[in-house]
Amino acid sequence: MTDRTPSPLASASWSIRALAATLMLTCLTPTSAQVEPPPLPDDVARVHYQRPDGDYTGWVLHVWEDTVESVTWAAGLPVTGITPYGAYWDARLADGAARVGFIVHRGDTKDPGPDMFLRLDAHGREIWLVSGSDRILTAPPVGAPAAGSARLHYHRPDGDYAGWTLHVWEGTVETVTWQEGLVPAGSTPDGVFWDVRLAEGARRLGFIVHRGDDKDPGPDMLLEIDPSVDLAASGVEAWVVSGSSVVFGERPDLRAAGGGDLTAQRAHWVGRDLVLWDLGLPLPGAVYALHHAES
Repeated sequence: MTDRTPSPLASASWSIRALAATLMLTCLTPTSAQVEPPPLPDDVARVHYQRPDGDYTGWVLHVWEDTVESVTWAAGLPVTGITPYGAYWDARLADGAARVGFIVHRGDTKDPGPDMFLRLDAHGREIWLVSGSDRILTAPPVGAPAAGSARLHYHRPDGDYAGWTLHVWEGTVETVTWQEGLVPAGSTPDGVFWDVRLAEGARRLGFIVHRGDDKDPGPDMLLEIDPSVDLAASGVEAWVVSGSSVVFGERPDLRAAGGGDLTAQRAHWVGRDLVLWDLGLPLPGAVYALHHAES
């Protein structure tokens, strides 16, 4: 009877070969390593997309209008790459492109939902999106304010922020004079912002936005801080709009707050009883409504 028990040497040989095969498969398996994207080519639009859960499996980009990409709802553009911000897609533009319609979706789940448009005159060719929001950002969003600080955002419809500073008092450890106010800490697509260090136990912050002796809007302003906020663990955030004395606790609709954006219109009155409305790509099951008021 022949002994079929493998020798120790043969077993070792098979183990080595199995390990080598495993290593080879590991090296050949694609990864989702996060890397910075290459420079943006002249004829390409880039759409960045961030999800809090970091899961980009199956998410694609549907595009139409001024693009040479050929897609269907069932076969959208796959993710071009993954960066520390999130996923991104590169979509080739048509000659003379002015606007590209797009929808981020996975199957029939759209994020956030409505048709969206990248307008080259307003957005450029690179934009940033955050899951659940229909805002189109022209720069990566800034992080939350540091613990124990107040972030004040300031929006001017004319976009002129040169020389505007922030005078602060009460509830802060900042040292300023009328001649030497706080300069903006940064900017967003909405405007500029200041980060103000708060005093321990602060419950309100006095401030004036000004350029020299020009105050906007004029009177002293107060940011009331909710007593339930633990300033040792988080910061607070507020928004002000040029010409308004309202201190917003959430980002306001800047189209209504001032400035407007006539280039973003989607419908046109062409007759007493006729409206032309650019709906983008009609999708099965979509419902459209036109709301109006008497005055």
